[in-house]
Amino acid sequence: MPTITVRNVPEAVHRHLKRRAKEHRRSLNQEVLRVLEEEVAGSSESDRQAVRRACREEQERTLSWAITTREMKRMMREGLA
Repeated sequence: MPTITVRNVPEAVHRHLKRRAKEHRRSLNQEVLRVLEEEVAGSSESDRQAVRRACREEQERTLSWAITTREMKRMMREGLA
């Protein structure tokens, strides 16, 4: 299998690739290969990942809670529901 050496990678690009690799539980080399494959194949995997990330962020911002039947009845009695 051929080998490619990439020199003078900007620090920000390196950090981004390392973060992606960690998120996907891949080595840095595996992540770089994945990015190259996606780009060459024209895959929209990065778009799907961006959507997933946005959904996760929205879920974290959204208040999530459950109300028991007892709490709902109390709130109804007090005119809160």
